[in-house]
Amino acid sequence: MDVLKNKALLAFSQDKLIGQPATPYKWGINPDWTFNYTNPAEYWSGKYGNGDVLVLALNSELGNNTRTISWKEVPELNEGKLNGAENGGKEGAYEVTDVWTGRILGCIRGGVERVLEEHDTFGVVVGGAC
Repeated sequence: MDVLKNKALLAFSQDKLIGQPATPYKWGINPDWTFNYTNPAEYWSGKYGNGDVLVLALNSELGNNTRTISWKEVPELNEGKLNGAENGGKEGAYEVTDVWTGRILGCIRGGVERVLEEHDTFGVVVGGAC
């Protein structure tokens, strides 16, 4: 029920940009993150109507594993208002909120990283550059 009632996920699924779901940008567990039929896509992203970006990471493996969401790899952060140009063209810093807790993580440069239990996920809503 927590997933079904999650405010960030509900806002994304009921956004005005209907028909534009989150899509994978890194697949499987191959070193180059290309398609792997034994593992699902582990990194997904999609844009909200207000320009914010939802980014999710999955640990499809057994055991605890680290997942890193790097801003320079998220397709939606390389276009529009979230391109990091305001930050000297570097990886950029963005206002970030944890999807599961709703906690505002603040202005984060470069990306976020978490150790996930097996088959667990974490996600963030990436707002404007800061």
